[in-house]
Amino acid sequence: MRSDTTPLAPRLRIGIIGAGRVGAVLGAAWERSGHRVVAHSVGDQGAERAAALLPRSVRSAPEEVPPKSDLVLLATPGQDAEGLVAGLTAANVWRQGQLLVHTVPGVGVELFAPVLAAGVPVVGVSLQPAMVFSGERQDVERLADSVVCHLCPVEVDAVAQSLVLELGATPMRLEAVDLPRHDAAVTAATEGVAALVTTVRRALAAGGVGDPDAVAGPLLRVSLEAALGSGEAPTGTSPSGPVSRWDARRWRSQRAAVDSDDPLAEVLLALERAAARHAVAARIETPPAARELLRELGVETQGDGAAD
Repeated sequence: MRSDTTPLAPRLRIGIIGAGRVGAVLGAAWERSGHRVVAHSVGDQGAERAAALLPRSVRSAPEEVPPKSDLVLLATPGQDAEGLVAGLTAANVWRQGQLLVHTVPGVGVELFAPVLAAGVPVVGVSLQPAMVFSGERQDVERLADSVVCHLCPVEVDAVAQSLVLELGATPMRLEAVDLPRHDAAVTAATEGVAALVTTVRRALAAGGVGDPDAVAGPLLRVSLEAALGSGEAPTGTSPSGPVSRWDARRWRSQRAAVDSDDPLAEVLLALERAAARHAVAARIETPPAARELLRELGVETQGDGAAD
């Protein structure tokens, strides 16, 4: 979707740190636009998927990726990102003029502040894809129907737009001050909806419905289409929300961005509480990392891990 006159010509050597569901798909999309993913790091669980999507890329240790790359994509969980950037900065792996891109939900270009503070002039971009990723090849095609919001300094906005266009997606600039509220809204549209569906299924089953999906499926699909058609619902989706990662800091940021009298605050709190209860109920015991967020949400747990 780009010509050879766009700001990113010539082709880039791309390295991916965290080539999981999101990173591997974005890398494959950029390769389709003519760039080359030269190196990637990924855990053993995602290694086969990354190899299938990025067959020409060499699996490497995280610190080995940046020296080979013009653009480095960090697609790691939010809790790991700050420590990773700090560690790589201490290892002196960044290069002057490098493009540093990340996909951490709810985080702007401040993630790369340690690199600039170390005296390495790099270009930082935050990409917030409005899409739920399966990590399969079809995700590359689905990007064409998705919006990817970008945050970056104004002077590199054209570069960020080109990055998104070369994914095949639609770019949309987002200001840093608006990011937590945006993150809260898309969390409600994804994690919240999943919690809502689970709640509906369980309620139907408890009410004697033998096949809850047969009732819930058509009802929810029609309700969603009707809401979207009326302009009342958000049109995008997002990666996982705070409960998926037990990320209390991200939850506090979202809550602070939404006025207490805003309907979104009530809906988000209700749905995230439901998501937390479902997550706790699905586990034998509550993981220690969950306790801070559960307290923030007002969800108590019993000794056996079940939510009160």
